[in-house]
Amino acid sequence: MGDPLVDRLRLKFPALGRTLEGREHLAAREALPFYRRHSLVTLTIQLRVPLVYPYLDDGVDLAELNGTFRPLAAANARERLQLVPQHAEAYARFALQHGMGARVVERPEQIDWHHEADAEAKGKAVLALRPLRLVISPEGGFEVTAVLHHQQDLVEARWRLALDGGMHELGTRTVAERIPMARPPV
Repeated sequence: MGDPLVDRLRLKFPALGRTLEGREHLAAREALPFYRRHSLVTLTIQLRVPLVYPYLDDGVDLAELNGTFRPLAAANARERLQLVPQHAEAYARFALQHGMGARVVERPEQIDWHHEADAEAKGKAVLALRPLRLVISPEGGFEVTAVLHHQQDLVEARWRLALDGGMHELGTRTVAERIPMARPPV
């Protein structure tokens, strides 16, 4: 008998058994401050480049977080989510990463720079970086602004975040083109 969390994952996702077979792995659970019942489960399989699989767990069912908003929308409905200001930023980060497959970039160390990147090219990209910003919207809910990796560019994107966790894109603009990365983000 192994880790009960990994055993639950194997039961829910039978194909995972073949991936785990003979490989070192670790499952971790993280509380999410904006949900009462759901937590983030991360399964890491140790390979040359580790494979990381995120899931939402309400203690009864597990949902794979695959970069689509469907699992978050289902959790938001089951939780009857009503975001409060102190949890809205954490939720926005979580929703962008796990519900939209976006990669928020706020600091230079979050970019995997190409080994031949010159200081001038890196400097232009670094100037475009900003912390995720969340403000209360006069229309209700919040407005979120974040810099994201998009292919080889940095893009500033804006969303309206509803109190029930729904997100609606307000617009995007490219803030740095063809940044010197070792490889585009996945």
